[in-house]
Amino acid sequence: MTIKEACDLLKDELLDNGYEYGFCLNGVTYKPDFSKGFDEDFFNRLLKDYRIQDPQDTRRAKAGTCHDAVVLMRSILDEYSVPSKIWLFRNGGET
Repeated sequence: MTIKEACDLLKDELLDNGYEYGFCLNGVTYKPDFSKGFDEDFFNRLLKDYRIQDPQDTRRAKAGTCHDAVVLMRSILDEYSVPSKIWLFRNGGET
């Protein structure tokens, strides 16, 4: 797979597929509501309850955080056996 093909694959899934900022917890999708300004309840829940979610949950809900997008990109590339250096800095950067 070429770099362009890999970029197109990620773009097709993440950019052109209606993903929104939020997270899933126990089958419920939480998204911020900025209609009245800063959504303090959402961000308190994000800081208190959020954990990096399974990439399949991110795909199913079409919602995730920046960290979830990184994990999803890695899983998409893994599905196609494309070697990557995408990781989070948890576990000392182990892949």
